[in-house]
Amino acid sequence: MTVDERQEVIQRLYERVLAAANELLHRAKSFKVEFLQTIDNPTYEELSEIMNKVCKVIMALCDDVDDPLTGIKASEYCLLVHKMAMAIKEGKQDELDQLVLQLDGRSFL
Repeated sequence: MTVDERQEVIQRLYERVLAAANELLHRAKSFKVEFLQTIDNPTYEELSEIMNKVCKVIMALCDDVDDPLTGIKASEYCLLVHKMAMAIKEGKQDELDQLVLQLDGRSFL
């Protein structure tokens, strides 16, 4: 795979991370934690695990093309999604609300 092809894959995967984070943000702003806990295909915890795997691929590819910034940004979004998933799982509405503010303040670029 050429460097350009790797960069294209990185960009596509990163866009998926942003899309998943944005979807969770939208739902967390629209619904209470009790409702979010009922979503189970996948659960938000499972979504977080999938995103972490994707993030590891992004990080590895970013290392190959000397693009640490994209890897760092992907990791930050994945971490916020993970924290939100745990807040949902544990029924912590106040914590989820704080995480929503953090994620909502990000640029999604």
